[in-house]
Amino acid sequence: MVISLSGEKKDKRNGHLVNEDVFYTDENITILMDGATGLGDNELDVYKTSAEWYVAELLQYLKSKLVNQENIELEETVKSAIEYMKERIEAKEEELGIRLKPYEVPSSSLVISRKRRDFLELFSLGDSIILIKRKINDTVEEIRDCNLHKLDNNVWKLMKDISIVEDITIKEARNKPEVIELLRENRQLKNKVGGYYIASNDSSVVSYAYQRKYKLNELEKVFVCTDGFDIDVLGMTKEKFMHNISDNNIEYYAKEIKRKLLEDKNWEKYQNRFKDCDDITAIKVL
Repeated sequence: MVISLSGEKKDKRNGHLVNEDVFYTDENITILMDGATGLGDNELDVYKTSAEWYVAELLQYLKSKLVNQENIELEETVKSAIEYMKERIEAKEEELGIRLKPYEVPSSSLVISRKRRDFLELFSLGDSIILIKRKINDTVEEIRDCNLHKLDNNVWKLMKDISIVEDITIKEARNKPEVIELLRENRQLKNKVGGYYIASNDSSVVSYAYQRKYKLNELEKVFVCTDGFDIDVLGMTKEKFMHNISDNNIEYYAKEIKRKLLEDKNWEKYQNRFKDCDDITAIKVL
């Protein structure tokens, strides 16, 4: 079961509602991406944000290599995919006569799950979330790179400080020059020591990905989602969530998260956000 909801971001050039999450799923393969567009004025596509363009192109490449191809290794495939995207970005820059600044280069988290004989293979790069519940106990394993979240915490603290000093809402503080500058500084820590690792234009990052095989007969549930599917907004522990989640209620939970975030108009109740509501995509793999 899959649910994908657009957030509230609109393309400033044409007003279309943006969704920078993409996915593919069949009985053996699941691919999930959460794109991050650049923090500047340059875009690589006339009709889409750079992130929408990036994840669409990357998804097509991965599908062409992985679907019905059991013997190809995930790390090798992702590495070649990122090398391909580096070439595509450079070609688009030449076509449009632009040169992206480091904080304008698009990127994306990436999760791949694959059933391969008696195992479930997992590959994760970036801050999308994997939750795993085994049959033997109620413990839930969470897989997520939190390095970007730590950097976002610093931005959120700055926004709160500005809101207090200037007597404005946290949401209003989001567009202050010093906040934008810190966001850009953090974006330039992409794929650097002390920063965070994510799919973009540097294939060496695959060595930092989470990779593991699980015995399928030991797993009860596996759930993957982009960071917009924020379980904290539901007021649930990951253990309670994984106990409750099913094909019948995944859409309800996604819509409930979006409803709660949009009701928090000034960003006072739910923290660590830089837009009214992020794109929300979730897939129940098992």
